Amino acid sequence: MRWVCLFLTALIAFTEPAFAQARSSSASVPAAKGFPFTAETVSDRVNVRAGQNNNFESVAVLPKDTMLTVLDKKFKWYKVYLPVGAKAYVKSSYVKLLTADLGEVAVDRLNVRCEPNAEATTVGQLKQGQKFFIQKNEGEWIWIKPADGVYGWVNEALLVYKMEGARGNTEPDPNTVAAVKASEARAEQIKLTAKTALLIKSADGSVECAGKLQKVEGAPAAYKILHDNASVCFVDGPDAVLSSFVGSNVRVAGKIKTVPADADAAVVTLSKISLAL
Repeated sequence: MRWVCLFLTALIAFTEPAFAQARSSSASVPAAKGFPFTAETVSDRVNVRAGQNNNFESVAVLPKDTMLTVLDKKFKWYKVYLPVGAKAYVKSSYVKLLTADLGEVAVDRLNVRCEPNAEATTVGQLKQGQKFFIQKNEGEWIWIKPADGVYGWVNEALLVYKMEGARGNTEPDPNTVAAVKASEARAEQIKLTAKTALLIKSADGSVECAGKLQKVEGAPAAYKILHDNASVCFVDGPDAVLSSFVGSNVRVAGKIKTVPADADAAVVTLSKISLAL
């Protein structure tokens, strides 16, 4: 019996440092460190969840070595900024659309949910006047990009500490003037492209188009060309010339004079007009 006790004592003495080392290596955050800090996923298919246990919905699945900003801890779960592409939805009726990819909260507090339905778990709130980028407008619901006030949760065993401080959001801040202006510029470019889509452009800057010529009132120009009931362009030219082609299918050549913000097509200054066969 004495030999058995000695053997067990030696075995415990031998293995205890190994157990201590394993416990130390599994600690995600050094004891002296606080929040926020940057962590990295330790395996593939790491779930970011809407709450602090595995029963909550997954809002993102991340590959190994993905960096996240950790903000807090509850039980064995870390609170993180949502990664790019995470599921986060707001009700469109509570949003003011500034451009196609930029929205603004129009109510005092707006719940952000992990699925496009009112029963899904809330992953955060946005404040009135807060701007956010739109991932996709789905009609009744809008899928938004990561924003301040929206968070997810990752089990501590799936993250490893990398460095002090926040890594920062990889998305630009939608509340900055530069971001708003950039979004508005993108929207204007989309509109410009749509308004000139039916014009055939040449290398010298001239354009051509074809369709039925109509006389219009209260428009940027007195004449307009339609094709299959879609606006092709407005035509600016001598009334004596254009009036004789009204109601006919024509081919027009000229140069873009302007693209009015309040009109659905560009204005083309006439240089040539002929009947289209």
